[in-house]
Amino acid sequence: MGMTTEKMRVQLMLCFLLVNVVYIFGEKDTFLDQCITNLDCDEGRACVALSCQDPCPGVCYGNASCEVHDHVPYCACKPGFSGNPFTGCREQAPASLTDCVVTGSRPSGRKVYRVERFIKVNYFAALVHCTTHGGRLASIESKDESKL
Repeated sequence: MGMTTEKMRVQLMLCFLLVNVVYIFGEKDTFLDQCITNLDCDEGRACVALSCQDPCPGVCYGNASCEVHDHVPYCACKPGFSGNPFTGCREQAPASLTDCVVTGSRPSGRKVYRVERFIKVNYFAALVHCTTHGGRLASIESKDESKL
């Protein structure tokens, strides 16, 4: 069961067309930047309009910074600013003791838990706030953990 000459011509024609399409896309190295999903891009880029791009421009506003994690842009207010990073952050008033709730005393060399600023922010913004103030963000995942 050999191939007929007509079938072979059609397959060669299709192969030739595919080579030309790849060549046209590859001519300006744009073929490598093409994507269908975020997984086609580097971790710090996202698939936007079939092209791997930085997803941050235009996402965060006024005194906010943007970082990309797993193709997703995260906005956070810069140190010294608070508010909504998607609409703009305002300069923070100097912290007073009423801004923090300290649970438990702080014995020498021991850890202390604090709840700061009763402002709703996303996980990444809370993480940035804690690390810029020398702390770590605690994640409470159950009712039992919240009683500690």
